[in-house]
Order: sequence, then C-alpha cells, then structure tokens
Amino acid sequence: MRFAPLLTLVLTVVCPLTAVGGDPPHVTAHVDIYKEADRFSGWPANHGIWVWDNEIVVGFILGYHKEQEGHTIDSGRPIPRMQARSLDGGRTWAIEETSLVSSDGEARDSTSLPRPVDFTDPNFAAWLMHDRFSYSLDRCHT
Repeated sequence: MRFAPLLTLVLTVVCPLTAVGGDPPHVTAHVDIYKEADRFSGWPANHGIWVWDNEIVVGFILGYHKEQEGHTIDSGRPIPRMQARSLDGGRTWAIEETSLVSSDGEARDSTSLPRPVDFTDPNFAAWLMHDRFSYSLDRCHT
C-alpha cells in the first residue's frame, strides 16, 4: 500500500465548560500547524504545550514516513524536535527549531543549575523527559 495522505499536526481549539455538568465543549476551529507530504509530525503530548494569554507554544517531533511493520516513522533518518508558536490564540502558527537540541539535532549536554529556578516567573515553561529537566524563562525562546 502506498503512503498518500499528508501527515498533519492539528490543534483543536475548544471552548471551556461553562459549569460542572454544563454543555460539553464544542470545537470552534481546526488549524493545521504543520503539514508536508511524506513527513511525520506528532507526539505533542510528549513534547509539551504552554500557554500565556494568546501565545501558545507546542513541541513536536518531525520525521519521515517509512512503510514498515509497527511504527511507520523512519528511525534511520533525522527526527528533530521542533516547536510551533502562535501569537494569536492558535489561529496562525510559525514553526521553530527548539533550543532544547543543538544545530545537529542532538540533545544539548546537561549542566548544573546556575541559580534556583523561579517557578513563579510569568514566562516560565518546563519540559521533563526521562532524566532531563529543561526550563525557559522567556516563553520557550531559549
């Protein structure tokens, strides 16, 4: 079977419940964040989503499709960690390389904290994966 569909990372914007037991949320828009033929983009749940007012950042991986048994992401090709940023509440998106990895796509070396982390900073974001803790105090720019 030939792989034909475009792989799409989709963000669904929903309205919150008005009250406990109220009407269920309803979808107001489906927005393509990233779409390219024969590319795999996914697992945003594993790579984080952060929201500050109308600014949203979502992390994801970007790979290539390979028709094979099991998972169809081609592990023999680069699978960089990426992020997408919206400044208008999710209507439009810009794709960015995350600073969590070096320019060759490898995880940056771990370092000791230079000072305590200010978890109350209004621009704070954190990402935990396996034995790593990364944080940003500038809304995931660094």
